Amino acid sequence: MASLCALPAELLVATVEYVSSEYIASLSTGSQLTAAQLPSRVDLQSLCLACRKLRDIATPALYESMTLSTASLRSLSDCVLSQDNVGLKHVRALTVLEKGEQFSEKKHAEALCRLLRALPPHKLKTFEYSYS
Repeated sequence: MASLCALPAELLVATVEYVSSEYIASLSTGSQLTAAQLPSRVDLQSLCLACRKLRDIATPALYESMTLSTASLRSLSDCVLSQDNVGLKHVRALTVLEKGEQFSEKKHAEALCRLLRALPPHKLKTFEYSYS
């Protein structure tokens, strides 16, 4: 049986582009597809886990846009925020959602600063902080 990872790099790139563009399109158009049919970040994660070749191609698409809640922001581990995390260099859009949780402003600010310091300088194109 042939492996997906045995395909030429051009086809793997096209596959990742299709999955990531379908994911973005489904978010912006209010697609008529059922939830089970919609591509998701999980699909990109699955591609990253299939083989090294696909991981190298799919990682930029997976990390290009990050959305975190303030709760998840405070719980990010040092390993996620380390310079060794290959995904962080691909983040171009960051959204932080505050969902009315109780938090210490100082701890929250520290966590946000740690995240921003972990990102490569001059690469972040958009930053949004939303209250809900």
